[in-house]
Amino acid sequence: MHSKALSRKTAIIIGASSGIGYATALALAGEGANIVVGARRIERLENLVQKIESMNGAALAIRTNVRELSDVENLVVGAKKKFGGVDIFVNSAGIMPLSLMRKMRVVEWLNTIDINFKGAVHGLAAILPTFLEQKYGHLVFVSSIASRKVFPGSAFYSASAAALRTLAEGLRLELSPYDQIKVTLVETGYVQTEIFDTIEDEEMKRSVRTQLDHISILKPEEVASAILYALLQPPHADINEIVIKPTAEPV
Repeated sequence: MHSKALSRKTAIIIGASSGIGYATALALAGEGANIVVGARRIERLENLVQKIESMNGAALAIRTNVRELSDVENLVVGAKKKFGGVDIFVNSAGIMPLSLMRKMRVVEWLNTIDINFKGAVHGLAAILPTFLEQKYGHLVFVSSIASRKVFPGSAFYSASAAALRTLAEGLRLELSPYDQIKVTLVETGYVQTEIFDTIEDEEMKRSVRTQLDHISILKPEEVASAILYALLQPPHADINEIVIKPTAEPV
């Protein structure tokens, strides 16, 4: 029996309690990776660990709030303590509280920046010393095609995604030519996840639901398989960006 593609690799996945992060944890476990999952909802993470263990995989759950740098650093420490190192870091935490700016939902604006951008920055700050020390690693940011397309109601969501896209490109330029540190940005269109539940503005929620009723949207597993594709490339091949959206979704 041949060994699995990610055997003896350890992957940290943030935002793994549901959606793309959850599906990615299962996909990577299926290829033999040790899985360390972080999110706020620890009971969901523990169920995920049980599922991975039932697949004969190895996994660890640590409660993590991406707003807290110390939480994310603790996640990296926990991964190294249990599995001896970290090879892959996937940041999949995100919210999408769309609303028109004239409605002045300032708390939502700040939450979007804190979780979608600063959360990713905390992940970077926590894992980069390890990747630099070992001179290899693969950092995956899961984001949105909203970085490229702004629409009424998406200003802060799009801004956080655009900031992440710029950060990912800057990182790649600084790191990849000198060490085997890969940076992959995955930007998705509509995916069937709980992110729609983070839209609290009723008018915007109705508008989005109307759009979703008319197209077949992506499943989290389909995004997870795209992430897996990037992770399985040979050392000299770096998938910088993946843009994946439903066939019927307008640009």
